[in-house]
Amino acid sequence: GAPGMLDRLARQRLLRPMRRSRFEGAAAYEFRSGTLRELVYQQLRGDDLPRLHRATAAWLLARLDVSPEEVADHHERAGDAPRAAAAYAEAARRASRFGDVSATRAHAEHVLRLTGDPDLRWAAFSAQDDVLHLESDAGRRRWGLTQMEALAAGRAPEFALELAWRWCYFLRLSAAADERDRAR
Repeated sequence: GAPGMLDRLARQRLLRPMRRSRFEGAAAYEFRSGTLRELVYQQLRGDDLPRLHRATAAWLLARLDVSPEEVADHHERAGDAPRAAAAYAEAARRASRFGDVSATRAHAEHVLRLTGDPDLRWAAFSAQDDVLHLESDAGRRRWGLTQMEALAAGRAPEFALELAWRWCYFLRLSAAADERDRAR
């Protein structure tokens, strides 16, 4: 498994133990150099690297102090697009709560690239819409709301209600911006 491989790489002096792990009670290693890391990655055969990323994602999920984007990255590297998309959707929601526009957009774009799942796409567009007003990107917000319209079609009434609220908020902000521009 992954722990055995880490021990083997340390015995071969490819890895060195770190003084402190960011995970309490867990040993941490680092490659002796970035070049060495790339060489080891190139030597991993077949399913070794995806298997290691799957194991890493599973291990990280058991921890409380891990960001969803870190888990998503390992799922994606393992080739597990559905789990990666779900983790990126959670990362987008968290970033939007902090008003981090660039992180929210990046995570939402990962979701949209990785999945056609309507629930995850809705979550990505919702998180993105929650922060786009902070940078006044009306065109991107309008496009996202249009995409959400397609996702809301035929779904529970709550989706249509949320979408109506989002359109009203968007139009209200757009009208206020237009009024402000006219006053200048």
